[in-house]
Amino acid sequence: MGQEIGRVLQANTTNFTAGCRMMLQDIPSFGDFVRVIAQDGSIIYGFIYNVAIQSDPTVRQLITAPDLPEEYIKDQIENRLLPVEFSVAVVGYKRHGLIRQEPPPQPPLPFSIVETSSPEEIKEFARSGFNFLRTLLNIPGIPSDDVIAVALRRIASSLGKEGHYFLVDAGRELTKLLYQDTARLEGILRRIKS
Repeated sequence: MGQEIGRVLQANTTNFTAGCRMMLQDIPSFGDFVRVIAQDGSIIYGFIYNVAIQSDPTVRQLITAPDLPEEYIKDQIENRLLPVEFSVAVVGYKRHGLIRQEPPPQPPLPFSIVETSSPEEIKEFARSGFNFLRTLLNIPGIPSDDVIAVALRRIASSLGKEGHYFLVDAGRELTKLLYQDTARLEGILRRIKS
């Protein structure tokens, strides 16, 4: 089990949004691999594709204050809980010990706990194939090329020595999926290398 990072606000079978209040250093990152448990007990996996720090009344009041000392602003950023929302692209689920890289039968319920995935879960998911790449390429309204590049780099780094071979295989799979869009393929492959 990973660290709790938020709770589901709204969801469907392809993506969900979660919210939390966190210190600046704990805010989840673009491309993080996360999990949430569905009402049927299955574990839904996804990658964070958007992180937004929301404003609140305190921030709105402070912004309008004249001659606000820099130390006070720094203190507000570093020492207060920030309202955060993050969106997750669903890439698969685990049910009865089997990982399926497809949308789950049902979305997670509101208030469900979202957690970071453990390194073991990331490895297990990586070894279950590359169908998640097609899923990410086909979810409308997300920066799928960037999510794919960051996700593949993160997965590869969690695999240690196997990471290089994982990236080679992922590149081959992307080539099959994007053979008719070489400019997009090249863009993703360049992002993976950087």
